[in-house]
Amino acid sequence: VQLTLPEMNAEDITRLGAAFARCQALTHLDLSRNDNRGSGWLGVVAGCSTLSHLILEFNGFGTSDAGTVAQLLGQCPSLVHLNLRQTELGSDGMAALANAQVQILNIETLDLSRNYVFAGR
Repeated sequence: VQLTLPEMNAEDITRLGAAFARCQALTHLDLSRNDNRGSGWLGVVAGCSTLSHLILEFNGFGTSDAGTVAQLLGQCPSLVHLNLRQTELGSDGMAALANAQVQILNIETLDLSRNYVFAGR
């Protein structure tokens, strides 16, 4: 499923959560290029135990949403491809992902490019 809509905001993403929570066959989900700040989008993928590919690139999550991303990893046991390219996670966000390392053991492809991590920050 590709839901790349620049007009989609956090409220729209939250509404999708109920529908996707019942989905037992979804393997690929593209939520890139939306305004998915906050934890609303977590409900969309939380019930998708079969989800193997998740694309969240170009969503300005920022450092404050890094914990939500780490929580997401624990709820997607089949996830092997995660694209977080240019999500503004920053250094603190990368640290949160590193602390979730036990939860990302199944990840084969992790794209964290263009998140501009700087030493000492």
